[in-house]
Amino acid sequence: MKIYAQAPCRISICGGGTDVGQFPKLYGGATISLAINIRQKFTLYTNNDMWTHHGEHIVPYGCKLEFVYAFRKRFGVDGMHHNKFKSESDGGINGGIGSSAAIAVAIVGALAKSQNKTMTRSQIAELAWEIETKDLGLFGGKQDQYSASFGGLNLFEFTDKVTVQPFDRKYVEPLLSNLVLMHTNKERTNPKIQEGFKKLDSKQIKALKQIKSLVIPTIEAIKAQDIQTLGEILDTAWNYKKQSNKGISNERISNIYQTARKHGAIGGKVCGAGGGGFMVFVVKDKEKFIKEMKHVEYYDISPDFNGLEVKVLTQ
Repeated sequence: MKIYAQAPCRISICGGGTDVGQFPKLYGGATISLAINIRQKFTLYTNNDMWTHHGEHIVPYGCKLEFVYAFRKRFGVDGMHHNKFKSESDGGINGGIGSSAAIAVAIVGALAKSQNKTMTRSQIAELAWEIETKDLGLFGGKQDQYSASFGGLNLFEFTDKVTVQPFDRKYVEPLLSNLVLMHTNKERTNPKIQEGFKKLDSKQIKALKQIKSLVIPTIEAIKAQDIQTLGEILDTAWNYKKQSNKGISNERISNIYQTARKHGAIGGKVCGAGGGGFMVFVVKDKEKFIKEMKHVEYYDISPDFNGLEVKVLTQ
């Protein structure tokens, strides 16, 4: 049997960091995320189809086989004779758009399918997060796994459980018409930036509470298609985000942000943990902004409403 699974990366619009560590348990977290068409893909070969896959296990450049092995072990198929696999990426690795969570969700989806296990999207997201954080020691929040599993534009709320509230699709295209995703041409090199949220000091708690307070105004701005207000919210949130953890910004990121503001960005922020990777901006004249920011790599994105997709290709 050959099983193909794919799951999307995401742009976190607002609330990033409030889903991590102790903060959601103590104060409740909330994020707004948009799943996008940069996808992580996983093909699992089992039974007779193992022999149609010539060669060893395959992962993208810069990724480790051990990542996939942790998931196979959880499903009791960690031996070489159990299955073979191929992991592929549309990009976004170390870019702050949740690529590791997306492939984690795809792997769980494929392995569950191979064993005829019925799992909800929430259960898949939770197991993907658990394996990443507990088995692999990759500290982080849950919004990436949930966004990869569900797809679309969602409000996620985090306490002792996660609730998912999807936005109507009609709000997505107007939002995307004014969102610009660009890459800093600098990959995030420190995988442990998020660990700064393990023990929160009073300054971090204050910053994260301020970030969370902006989630409701963000919802209102998106629904009203109020791009000016949305951009101003992201600008405010960016200043709080820099206060919430060390290593989020650096000279290159700061220079790009200042240049973007000069060329018409109302607001923006670095994606994910920071230190490099992608940045997202809210603009009124998208075409003009992209042209004037030609020194920074632009990514033409579209929404992914499907979330995790799993298909049996052969039996």
